[in-house]
Amino acid sequence: MGIGKGSEKEKRRSKSRSQASPKERRKDKRRSSSKRKVQEEPTSGGRDRKKTGSRQADTETGTETEEDTEKGKRRKKRKAEKRKDRDSDDSSSSEKGKRRTRKDGDSSEDDSRKKKKKKQKKRKRSTDSSESSSEEERHFDKFDRLASLWRIDSRPQWMKERSIVNKMKWGEIMEVRKEHKEVCRESGLGEAGLFTADVKLPTVKYAEGKDNRASRLHPASFLRMPIVDPDDYWKKMPVRREPVFRNVPISHCNGNTVVNEIAIARMHDRTQPVTLKMLIDTNFAKRPTKEASSIDVDWEAPVKLRVAQSAFFSYASVLRTLWPMDYTPEALGQVLVKMDWGGAHRTDAARANLVELIFNRVMIENAQRAVKGKQPAEHHRIRELWDELLENVPKQAVIQGQQGHQDSHGGGTRGGLTNRGGRGARGGGKVLLDHN
Repeated sequence: MGIGKGSEKEKRRSKSRSQASPKERRKDKRRSSSKRKVQEEPTSGGRDRKKTGSRQADTETGTETEEDTEKGKRRKKRKAEKRKDRDSDDSSSSEKGKRRTRKDGDSSEDDSRKKKKKKQKKRKRSTDSSESSSEEERHFDKFDRLASLWRIDSRPQWMKERSIVNKMKWGEIMEVRKEHKEVCRESGLGEAGLFTADVKLPTVKYAEGKDNRASRLHPASFLRMPIVDPDDYWKKMPVRREPVFRNVPISHCNGNTVVNEIAIARMHDRTQPVTLKMLIDTNFAKRPTKEASSIDVDWEAPVKLRVAQSAFFSYASVLRTLWPMDYTPEALGQVLVKMDWGGAHRTDAARANLVELIFNRVMIENAQRAVKGKQPAEHHRIRELWDELLENVPKQAVIQGQQGHQDSHGGGTRGGLTNRGGRGARGGGKVLLDHN
């Protein structure tokens, strides 16, 4: 019965195998291979045989559940081994990655250090080159180079700064210089305008304002003097200044020199002449007497040339404040300088006397011209008056003033043309040039 049953089972299995899918056929092959291995294992004793017999019996019975469980265990083991292998591979790869990252980190740090060192070297080189270039620029900068081509005082204000000039390009500097020269030519200023024609001055219009000649000055007061001949404008010049102001400041020009108030009051009227005696500081407090025929009849006359010169400059200082357009001090001064203030061959007293005479003569001439509405005496007229004065003075008087009568009682050279001479070292002298 048992044999028959087994044969029936085998028939069923063969039928099932023929009808089974390829996967099932693979499973059957695996099962048959496992049975063969079990049969080939050596047995030790009856127990092993019983076990094998039981195993064979079990296999013969064909319980698929056990086989499946064994295969499942094997599969699990294989999977677990694969996982371990994978984990080991992952761990090794992670360690390698860490090592690589460490190596990369170390290499990156080394690279950063090397880069820093290179930068420091470059900086040192740049600083060295900048220091050398700065030293070269100090010796050969654009500002110093431009100084030989364009004077600093003739440049615009912003071109006088070294930092601005050194930042500009050399071509730009030359363009600015060229433009500045063109502007100077058009306006007649600077070196470029020295040999160009004068520009016509524009007409300036001023707003109405107040002026008290002290604390409030109108902007028109600071205009330049007229640039035409006095013949064109002197007819508009007033003859008198009113009211009379005697406290005229002249200390900024003449120092401690003072002028008599009578002379300042008379200079407010151009028709009233003044004399050189009135302008001497020693006559500051003098006043005319009732019995005197003239104002300065009893006043001291200039005995020395420097006294006469000081009085002349005091006159120029006062006239500059009262009549700034009057050119008498310049015209008379030029004649006196050319004539050497009377000449070095004359004594000091004779030269002082000549200066006093020519000054008084010019003042009378100008007063007469003012009455007629004419301008003051010009340079050529004053020179004519000087020549006339020298013609009227005897030559013997000049020679006697120079020698001082040295042959009379041991006389010296200080006699001259005054009556201060006498016996002894100061020498004798006579009044040979009167003051009239």
